[in-house]
Amino acid sequence: MEDGSSYQDFIQRIHPKKPRWIEKLYAKFMNSFSGSGFDKDTAKLFSQIDGRARTVLEVGIGTGVNFKYLSGRNDLKITGVDPNKSMEKYAVNSLVAAGFRGDQFEFIHGVGEKIPLESSSIDVVISTLVLCSVTDVSSTMQEVIRVLKPGGQFLFVEHVGAQDGSWLNLFQNLLNPIQVFVADGCHLNRDTLSFIRKARFSSIDARSYRFPSKNPLISSYIVGVARK
Repeated sequence: MEDGSSYQDFIQRIHPKKPRWIEKLYAKFMNSFSGSGFDKDTAKLFSQIDGRARTVLEVGIGTGVNFKYLSGRNDLKITGVDPNKSMEKYAVNSLVAAGFRGDQFEFIHGVGEKIPLESSSIDVVISTLVLCSVTDVSSTMQEVIRVLKPGGQFLFVEHVGAQDGSWLNLFQNLLNPIQVFVADGCHLNRDTLSFIRKARFSSIDARSYRFPSKNPLISSYIVGVARK
């Protein structure tokens, strides 16, 4: 992999650094939403993790809200990648609250477009409500494929654009530039499943559904498991 300075330059190009106080404020704001409203669906999804898995990578780990779905797995080594360094302390707090030891977790300041891990080194990659915000979805998916071991799993829950041609999709397209600006790069109208399908997975089991939400602009979701 690249040396530290080169990788930091890459992060800066992909995810330009914001003032430290903004990153801290955003991390604190995200930590206040410890309950995502997806507990039932996410717990069911995580129950499909292969019992033989020992290494887990979460892309865009944020404040570590998914640790609770992995609790009880004291045999896991979990790595979290996130472009916001201020997320780390909240992720560590979530780790401890879920019953994990500190030595089971490593936080990496990084981006999904270039993951600083060896190829074929990870059993399970997780992405929840992250692919809407990455700068380059195709590169991120290729990195997921690269770091996964043969037969490894990719678990995802993502909000996506509504059906093409619908009124909701029209409004998403109109409001997307505003959403990207105010929501740290989050897109309202991405067809994320098409990017997953274009990656070199051997199998994909995914479904689309509508999630009751006070904000209909983010009510369309996909959930599933892909295998390398």
